[in-house]
Amino acid sequence: MSFQNAQFKNIGNDEGDVLDFFNDTLRNLVQKNGGDNTFSFVTEEFDNKNAPMPIGSKTRMKLTHSGHTISQIEKGFINMKIAFKVKFQDEIEEDAFALDTEGLNRIFIGFKDAVEIIEDCRFWVDGKLVDTYRQDQMIRESFAYNAIRAKDVKIASPKAHSLWEKVSKYLPGVCGVYIPLKKFENGAVVEVKMELIIPFTDQLALQAWRLYPNRILGEIEEEIRTSLEGLVWCQIDPIAVADVLRFMDYNQDALYYSPTTCPITAHFVQIDRPAKIVIGIEEKNEDDQDLGDGLITFNAFSNKPGKTNVWTLKNNTLQLASNGTIYIARTNCAGFGVKHDVVLGLMETLKEPIIIPAQELTREIFEGSPSPSGLEVSKSIPLRNATNITMMFPRNSKDCTVFQNVMYKKCQLTVNKKQYPDTEFDTTTDGRFVQYQLIANELDGYIEATDEFVRSISLPLNKSIENGGLRYKSTSAADNTSFGINFQLERGNAGYVFDGIDTGSQSITITFKGLPMHDGINDTYYYPEVDDVGKPLEDYHPPQPEMWICSDTYWTWSLNDGVQYYSRGVPNGYE
Repeated sequence: MSFQNAQFKNIGNDEGDVLDFFNDTLRNLVQKNGGDNTFSFVTEEFDNKNAPMPIGSKTRMKLTHSGHTISQIEKGFINMKIAFKVKFQDEIEEDAFALDTEGLNRIFIGFKDAVEIIEDCRFWVDGKLVDTYRQDQMIRESFAYNAIRAKDVKIASPKAHSLWEKVSKYLPGVCGVYIPLKKFENGAVVEVKMELIIPFTDQLALQAWRLYPNRILGEIEEEIRTSLEGLVWCQIDPIAVADVLRFMDYNQDALYYSPTTCPITAHFVQIDRPAKIVIGIEEKNEDDQDLGDGLITFNAFSNKPGKTNVWTLKNNTLQLASNGTIYIARTNCAGFGVKHDVVLGLMETLKEPIIIPAQELTREIFEGSPSPSGLEVSKSIPLRNATNITMMFPRNSKDCTVFQNVMYKKCQLTVNKKQYPDTEFDTTTDGRFVQYQLIANELDGYIEATDEFVRSISLPLNKSIENGGLRYKSTSAADNTSFGINFQLERGNAGYVFDGIDTGSQSITITFKGLPMHDGINDTYYYPEVDDVGKPLEDYHPPQPEMWICSDTYWTWSLNDGVQYYSRGVPNGYE
């Protein structure tokens, strides 16, 4: 009965042939050392613009160091410290949080993944531009890549990823900061400072790089342009803040009072987009709680007889008030030297090119838009080694790392008259749909997806049809903003098999269709922002849907041609 579990773990069945186990397994546990005992980490400042530098400017950073013969790209990382200013669109009144003596009302602001600060990217080798590579959609590409990475990978990289399970519990190790709401009183502009750690391999183009012979092939530099477009924010549940503060600095006299239920927006929200937050706490008589339209009130304990603390909630928008500054900008390059005979062997090996697999994301925006009756859009484009097409559904033009479930039924993609899948998806939350998404993203088997990804593809935004299909006023306290419909076009192996669709220069027609699961204002995609205020419905229509195409690409390393990038085609012998 345990055989299947052992297979998933890739263990077991290696001790039946005892002689083989000793000769091939145990004898190879200790490897021959080709290094020369000089491993080191070297810190390099960003090159052509010394910090501090404005966010949005171009700069170069070294991914290798000339003191290393071999660079361990998989261990290297970028270290940034940035500062910028934010404010709320609607002014929070002075002394609105005077009763919040312990500072339980706090917001998170940061990135889902630290690499999303990079907007544009190019590579240089020994001062020569790799002119076949240019990615100006790095924010979206990095979001798409990191959203589907295994949970264990993201947990193991502090300051590189903001898992919702940490953010929602007010825990450290996220790529962002927590700020008390009382700092925003009286319309204050608040400075935010945060540290970001970006492993080199959090970038899709470098995902397969491990050991790179920079002394032989040349020093690698990356040219980037940064942006704050990918910032997200949300309020943290005051109960979670109280739990942490009570544990860290227990004080019997402190009043860790908060509502038992606080219906704030319980998921990430893109910067410059609204979320429901607490806007103030007021002591009132128990029978005096009329606060007008658009406001939600909840009561919390007060130690005064006949009084109650009334917490008021309302939609508000966190906005950038400055472009920001990078005041520390470094790369940390890992590497080591090797013995002379190893160098000679590498030079011999590199006479024939080594192929390093990579992938690249291309963004296409459809011309058509959704309607109350559903969505059917088409676009004619050529495809190059396309492994996946992911349909993305922004609800606002600012959305680039926040996407919620469209709550559609009868969804299907048609590529050059071939349908994916052959039987349309019944809904975008049911078991078959979820299983398809896990398989398409290589998250089936024993690799565990993050909680927020699973919730995004399985957590309904509406009640069941049997219960009227009404939209929930608030989803459960779980982030669900990593939604996309991924259609798998190749058999898998994450870019190591050139098995996708390639049409050369010939354009083919790609069509997506789907219908809303619920009608009218319960259509959470066509009317995404219907709230208690009740603006005209025509104000809510989302922009055009997008198609994110993931294509197999590759690098070659060779003694004659150095480092080359191929955005098209298939290596010789790998057709």
